[in-house]
Amino acid sequence: MRNGTAIGGAMLTLRITVEILNDIATQIERYIVVQLFTSVVVGVATGLSLWAVGLNNPWVWGVAAGVFNVVPYFGPLIVAAGLGVVGYLQFESIGWAVGVAGLAMLITTLEGFWLTPALTPRVAEMNRIAIFAGILFWSWLWGVPGMLLAIPMMMVIKVVCEHVEGLHPIGKMLGD
Repeated sequence: MRNGTAIGGAMLTLRITVEILNDIATQIERYIVVQLFTSVVVGVATGLSLWAVGLNNPWVWGVAAGVFNVVPYFGPLIVAAGLGVVGYLQFESIGWAVGVAGLAMLITTLEGFWLTPALTPRVAEMNRIAIFAGILFWSWLWGVPGMLLAIPMMMVIKVVCEHVEGLHPIGKMLGD
């Protein structure tokens, strides 16, 4: 009888572990799809906008905007700063430099305020303050790799906390 209880307990633990791993895989897969989609939108919109204002190599900057869009908060700032310098060098005007950088920031701001929030609830409901704090912590700990992995790691922590009874309050705090 005792062996039956041990086997039943092991099976329950295994089932819970599989549920956690499946939830993690699903949420991270959805997160990656949303990131890819929003990055493509930002890249195309940036490339088209820069082409429309006559900046040299607009598609290079569009690709850069799409790639750096993966880095939360800081990626768009890096692209805007680079575009500000390039805008000044090409047009020899502070106004154009600010305008070109502002255009890139406008695109990522619109994406960040409307597109991503519209898609994010389908991925994983995460508290924005917890995301920002997680990005700061993981980037401080691991630098750029930590910045890139911060949100997926926060998603993993949230899923585990939601499935482990004693950690439910942490999972709730990380949730929206």
